[in-house]
Amino acid sequence: MTFVTPATKMKVPSTLLSSRVPCSWARTGPWPTRPPKNAGTMSEYYTPNAQEFLAGAKQEFVYLITDFGFSFGKAPFEYENQYSAFFRKVRVFVYIEGLSYGISLSVSLGRLTFFGRVREQISLHTLIALRKADLLEPRCPEKRGQLQHMKFGAAALRHCAADFLAGDFSAAPEALQLELKLRRDAEEAYEKAANERTFMQAADAFHRGQFELAVRLLESRPGKLGKVQQTMLKLARKRIAADSS
Repeated sequence: MTFVTPATKMKVPSTLLSSRVPCSWARTGPWPTRPPKNAGTMSEYYTPNAQEFLAGAKQEFVYLITDFGFSFGKAPFEYENQYSAFFRKVRVFVYIEGLSYGISLSVSLGRLTFFGRVREQISLHTLIALRKADLLEPRCPEKRGQLQHMKFGAAALRHCAADFLAGDFSAAPEALQLELKLRRDAEEAYEKAANERTFMQAADAFHRGQFELAVRLLESRPGKLGKVQQTMLKLARKRIAADSS
């Protein structure tokens, strides 16, 4: 599962917010444990339909209603998604959303304004990183999918966010600060990976004699070129000039 850090509206690929570290990674406590060492590497993967997703969320997060006084309700319009569940208590909310066509799951909590718009939002991943980081260690469950992620997410939310669920947001500034740091780290990692992919494509084009393509690729990363890429760009331009003369 992927934890989403939606404190800001900036879009970051879900594969990076594994920093958004997979929620299917965990160990200890009531959460799913690692399989035996001799277990097979293949695991069962199931993608629920919208009705199954909603039923699973209501089942796994039922303690929000029975123990914390939440009620199941309609999410704000910006959160409309048939693969989602929204729990609310006055202005405190918990939002569970299915992402990536059944591959990942986002769990977050926050507060609403008087008019029902989102005031602040903190991802469960951030709270785990802040309060019980060992849950982010990888595990290899025999069953995978959003319904399994919900079991972990529900238990982790109760363990790491009891104060927030009770309405105490005194720790929100620290959590939001960490969330922004994690997002910046994810964006930097994504930028670095994108640069490396572009440089590899440019080098491949250069060695195949596709100098115009190499130039286009390298020029698409202004200010990001190292000495090797700068030299490659100069040589590619010279070859283009020589070929056109």
